[in-house]
Amino acid sequence: MTLRPRMLFRIAAVISALYAAGHTFGFQAFRPPSAQGQAVFHAMNTVFFQVDGARFSYGEFYLGFGLFVGAALLLVAVLTWWLGNLSIRSPDETVVPGAAITAFHLMGMGLCLRFFSAAPAAFSAVIILLMVVAIVSARKTRQAAVGYK
Repeated sequence: MTLRPRMLFRIAAVISALYAAGHTFGFQAFRPPSAQGQAVFHAMNTVFFQVDGARFSYGEFYLGFGLFVGAALLLVAVLTWWLGNLSIRSPDETVVPGAAITAFHLMGMGLCLRFFSAAPAAFSAVIILLMVVAIVSARKTRQAAVGYK
């Protein structure tokens, strides 16, 4: 059985949404296991500084940027779902946005391997594989529709 581009994009979108949810809830639930890590975590949330007249802690920056990354991952999931619809009407038009999303996940995978762990990198790897296969499949579908060999 061959999966059509639409289904491949949709599977990638669902995995992307799971990745977004895992990131958003996971980073907020993380608590350092060591005493040193707990001291850093405590300091991040109790040491404040001023920026443009507003008072912040490093913990608030961490939380804010973490939620922003979760929102960005969710946006990528929505765009990936949209590519599934686009692959039916205009398969050639999935190439550029699909390649951009794939590049996003390639960069994310590299950053995860360098700074985090294998689990989020694995999500990106699966999404990358699905995206590449979906894009190639969409191109072949288009070529078959216009009679190319």
